[in-house]
Amino acid sequence: MITASQIRQARAALNFGQQEIAEACGIHKTTLSDIENEKSGGSSKVFATLQIFFENQGLEFTDGEGVRQRNNAIRRYNGPTEFRLFYDDIYSVAKKQGGEIALFNGVPSLLIKWLGEDFYMMHADRMTKIKNNFDFKVIIQEEDKQLIGSGFVTYRWFPKVLFNNKTIYIYGDKVAFINFQEDDVTVIVIEQKEFSESERVLFQIAWDYVAKDIDS
Repeated sequence: MITASQIRQARAALNFGQQEIAEACGIHKTTLSDIENEKSGGSSKVFATLQIFFENQGLEFTDGEGVRQRNNAIRRYNGPTEFRLFYDDIYSVAKKQGGEIALFNGVPSLLIKWLGEDFYMMHADRMTKIKNNFDFKVIIQEEDKQLIGSGFVTYRWFPKVLFNNKTIYIYGDKVAFINFQEDDVTVIVIEQKEFSESERVLFQIAWDYVAKDIDS
């Protein structure tokens, strides 16, 4: 488990405020402050959440209480708890970097299943507040009318015969591959600008020439 010293170093390396990190991790600012000032040990769950957050920002923790930039461009998330952290990363990139965001083979019902309705409502609210930062397009299956992100997303339908539930998320310089299984969800994220740009080209072709506007 990471230490209070490493948390302080990691926050300084990213130049993030305590409030910003607390909001992204779903904890109180006072909790983070107490941990950094070593007034409270904090729970193992909070430390794990903070570690995953910092690792998702490109940092890694070394022996001897060190912190450094991570060279590995691949990140994996497993299970519902880490799936929510993946969505925290999406929000962080949308807020700081913005730009074009694309979701191919979106399955709204599975997002709600694995994120939880309360978490998704919170996520939709925070994304709606910063929607001027980005242009977010989502392709879902034809006749699916669960437009859960309608406050910040533009949707189009994709033919059923071409659709499957292997979802691809493109945001910032990252491409995420989401594998929904019956009893689990996993995400593999590749952070490389060339990959994200190539996937955006493919998505735009699908958006312009195959997907169609949703019937009102």
